[in-house]
Amino acid sequence: MMSSMGTSSTVKSSTSSAAIKSRLAATILDHHRKWRVFRSSLRALYATDPVVREARLAQRERQIAAMPRQSREFRQENYGGTA
Repeated sequence: MMSSMGTSSTVKSSTSSAAIKSRLAATILDHHRKWRVFRSSLRALYATDPVVREARLAQRERQIAAMPRQSREFRQENYGGTA
């Protein structure tokens, strides 16, 4: 009886995990569809305007520099430590 309860719980967890993954994928695809023209225009500006290019490169460097800190914060908030 105990093992069937554990199995049922596992099935529910994997089902809700699959549903979450599916919703996340749909949300990301929807976001990229909605912003397609903007991203295309930004890439064109990046290729042709030196000021836009420098600003974008500087922003990207800031994003990359922030990644280790954000990763640590995520682990602490979600896993209660640095693991």
